[in-house]
Amino acid sequence: MASPGTAAPLVERADIHKSCRSLENILNILNEYCEAVGTVVALQKKMAKALRETAGLKATGTVAGELSSFEGRGMRWLMFGVCIANAFNGTAIVFEALFEIDTKYTKFADKEYDSISAEVKKWFKKLVVCFNAALELHAMYELIGAVEGGEEP
Repeated sequence: MASPGTAAPLVERADIHKSCRSLENILNILNEYCEAVGTVVALQKKMAKALRETAGLKATGTVAGELSSFEGRGMRWLMFGVCIANAFNGTAIVFEALFEIDTKYTKFADKEYDSISAEVKKWFKKLVVCFNAALELHAMYELIGAVEGGEEP
């Protein structure tokens, strides 16, 4: 029967360290992701506002010109104010909808990050306690082995 001091560890310290670093890396990337999504939401809000303001401007003339398409056909732009204002308003509606959806998603992602981070923090603390206890136990087994072998501790 193997003595407790010579039993092979269930998990190597290096493997535990790699797992902890991997979890830390995932949390850091998730945090960066949440920050990036928050930035996108802020930009969506700014874009919707800028589009609304631009669509509301009074256009006082027409822009007449030839624009060539890929097929070589021309296209005339005559009523800049009406056409562009309608396009800007439609685009502003899309950005406002994206803003609303992504705001909810951002809050959800932040909440999930906080929850996961708190759980991992608790797990890391338990791991440290277990590791310290294992070190103390290992030291006691070495001391007991030294005493049983007739060596001075």
